[in-house]
Amino acid sequence: MFSNLRSLRFQPLRHAPAGIGNWSGHLLFAADLIQAVKPAVLVELGTHHGESYFGFCQAIQECQVNCQAFAVDTWQGDGHTGRYNSLVFEEVNAYNSSHYHAFSTLLRMNFDHAATRFSDQTINLLHLDGFHTYSAVKHDFEKWLPKVAQNGIILIHDIAVRRGDFGAWQFWEEIRGSFPSFAFEHSCGLGVIAKTNEREFADPLLAALFGGTCDPQSVRDYYVLCADRLQLSHEEIGKVVPTCQLFSPDAAGYSEDRSGSAPLQAGKWINIDVDLPAPAGRLRLDPSNCESMVEISEFVVECASSGRILWRLDPAKNEEILAAGNAILIPDEGRLLMLSYGNDPQLFLPVIEGLEPGSSVRCRGCLLIDQDYQLLRRFVERAIEQRAEIALISASPSRTQSECDGACARIHQQFETFSERLALNEADLRTLAEFRSLAEADVEEQRTINRQLERDLEALRTSCDAAVAQRTEILRSLSWRITAPLRSVGSLLAFRGGEP
Repeated sequence: MFSNLRSLRFQPLRHAPAGIGNWSGHLLFAADLIQAVKPAVLVELGTHHGESYFGFCQAIQECQVNCQAFAVDTWQGDGHTGRYNSLVFEEVNAYNSSHYHAFSTLLRMNFDHAATRFSDQTINLLHLDGFHTYSAVKHDFEKWLPKVAQNGIILIHDIAVRRGDFGAWQFWEEIRGSFPSFAFEHSCGLGVIAKTNEREFADPLLAALFGGTCDPQSVRDYYVLCADRLQLSHEEIGKVVPTCQLFSPDAAGYSEDRSGSAPLQAGKWINIDVDLPAPAGRLRLDPSNCESMVEISEFVVECASSGRILWRLDPAKNEEILAAGNAILIPDEGRLLMLSYGNDPQLFLPVIEGLEPGSSVRCRGCLLIDQDYQLLRRFVERAIEQRAEIALISASPSRTQSECDGACARIHQQFETFSERLALNEADLRTLAEFRSLAEADVEEQRTINRQLERDLEALRTSCDAAVAQRTEILRSLSWRITAPLRSVGSLLAFRGGEP
């Protein structure tokens, strides 16, 4: 389609950090865009773990573009990303310092405050990826549009996400006709806007996006293939970053919008500290996103405002926890062991009572992920040793029959407990599957109702528009103007007729 595109050889160094890859599918387009625009100033609003921002920075560095880049974020989270602690910023800051400190600056502040630091007409490439409600996206766009230089480029992420209170798609529908624009639908959607009145572009990529020199679907198909190639290459390399994720359900169920995550490191104890909105059901803990053994030594749920402990893990009461997905609980005295045989193990914690609406909870824990299955080996070895002990007791004349029977009973009880846990897990899976089917049916019914309401609303708008047009036509008609004196006389007579 084009020649010498950076995307043909660009290998992002930061792909799906902390297991979050909502922007991964646009990284190769970002490299081509940097090559085409060659921005002197780049600003990103909403950086989180920095996948998109550091993709831009890597392309700036590789293309040797003389550019100053700025990432703006509070690094505290919001209603869509969930709240997160200072560890996220510390990791992003360390990565920025070690790779791009010569031209990249992190501005830890809100967007409006940061806007005062930039003069009008100075930003060549602006990426909007903050809070994604309609009002927030509209506010950010209108606040920062004067800061963008003539012929500058504006990116709006998540224009294809239509759930909950996400509203970037709605604002995109309103604004795309006011500027030369192009939309990608993959990877949550990315809107591309050129702040210009020109319709001819010298760069081949920009001409294809905004000038109509290439079939738009061919452009989209190319970058979808780029995204697929990038994903496959990382799957083949196996660079899956172990990640722990916590979900707090609302009335609609579990979603990424109400979750928090923390990166893990195989073979090391990692402290987890995540704030979440108050749950409308069981908190869900996904201890890892890969095949592994996980040991949880401590886990506490607190009221975020008061610090009051709402629930604490007790390994002796593992039956309080429901295992689902790819998770199997392993019975073991004094600790919680879980075997994950896939990338989606799920542990459902007990229901927490007494939380006020609008409050939040803090989840703290300590996890060890073992991808070499050393924990499982030690568990099996202990079981083998215990069986050997039984055999030794049975063969020793000095041991009493009661000692032998007691040891046998303990071992059999452990294996029976393990079997019972497996059976309970299967029953829980069936129950969760039924709940999921019911929830999906409810969601589909609600979507049908919403679509009908949208059609009714559109019909009502059409009817109102027609009535307004008819009224306007009557007011402008010759007959209405001719009869104006008669209506005035009639009003006067009616007024006098009412006098005593």
